[in-house]
Amino acid sequence: MQTDTAFMFGATLDREGYAYVLLGSDEDSFIIGITSLAMIDGCLRFSNAGLKCQFHADATFKFSDIGYSVVTCGFTDKARAYQVGAFFVVSRRTAHEYTECFRSFAALVRDLRGISLQVDTVMGNAEDAQYLGLEAVAVFAGATKLMCYFHVLYNVRKTIQHLPIKTRMLVLASIVDMHFTVDSDDYEACRQCVLLKWRSTPLLSSFSAYFESQWLTGRYWRWQAYHTPGGYASTNIPCENLNGALKLFMQRRRHHMRRLLVRICDFIESITPVLPTTMDYSPKATNNGVSDFHQREP
Repeated sequence: MQTDTAFMFGATLDREGYAYVLLGSDEDSFIIGITSLAMIDGCLRFSNAGLKCQFHADATFKFSDIGYSVVTCGFTDKARAYQVGAFFVVSRRTAHEYTECFRSFAALVRDLRGISLQVDTVMGNAEDAQYLGLEAVAVFAGATKLMCYFHVLYNVRKTIQHLPIKTRMLVLASIVDMHFTVDSDDYEACRQCVLLKWRSTPLLSSFSAYFESQWLTGRYWRWQAYHTPGGYASTNIPCENLNGALKLFMQRRRHHMRRLLVRICDFIESITPVLPTTMDYSPKATNNGVSDFHQREP
């Protein structure tokens, strides 16, 4: 088989050792993975290059005529280059499906190449099922879990859209200040100041309690820039750019299962593996979109 030829694999094996993709019922979820040897080798170059490695996973929709989701996963480096590892078509998105996706991908890499993936950090959205799936797989369980900053802003905007514009601006400006703190001490001081300000604002009393419980404690509190090494993705999940390219490739249509799997294989064979950056690469800071944020209307 050529390295750039796409192939499918199952998350589980039947009694005879063949891949079993299950039936799609609640008790027997449909899970099938698609990748290529070139993509696997690309992921190993990223995860075993001696640099910090960041793993990403994201679900995208509107590909299947029966409502199944497509989960993509891969790696980025300090130049924000993204190497996709595998695509999964799943009937549901519970912790079980995510666990089987991540477990089978890590096992496939180990079985085909004899090398285990090395993962330092994982960046995702505030999705409990994905978080629990990562925690259930040894390769990813020990990695630091980071939160997508844009996902925080997206959820906050939905929560405060009924508030007056000046109050919304106060909230968003405070979140930006917390995001760009330089270390844990700076963040803690900023956090205390922000919470005090919000609690003293009558319109923000309930929002303050929500934000503290959802985004400052618990699973999804690491969305501040200082948690992410220089150059690595800290605001958005690179998978989303790939998902957009996949939708264009699919012509934004829903397909029956056979056609969907064939088209994903075609997409995999159309993309070129990405080379990770070299050890001496020095990321450059940028202020794009930051200086004028406080002047924008939410």
